[in-house]
Amino acid sequence: MDAETLEEMDLHPGQVKENVLTRGLDVRSLQGGQRLRVGGALLEVTIPCTPCRMFEDIRPGLEAQMRGKRGMLCRVLEGGVIRPGDRIEIMQS
Repeated sequence: MDAETLEEMDLHPGQVKENVLTRGLDVRSLQGGQRLRVGGALLEVTIPCTPCRMFEDIRPGLEAQMRGKRGMLCRVLEGGVIRPGDRIEIMQS
């Protein structure tokens, strides 16, 4: 998920249980099958992440507001350490 969306929605990092928070990367433009090197890990983009009812516990109406903005799900192809500030590299296919 990208930090810009969190800021737009007046949310704090970790509040919507995101695992990786980006800045300056158009997460919504990523396509299924694209690979990302994040720190020591290699990830593969799978599908857009869909907001769930948990968002309503944070703020009524947030589930609907977050549709199409929640970020992407990825599967781990190679495990590795990811630290705050690590570069995210979109790998060439």
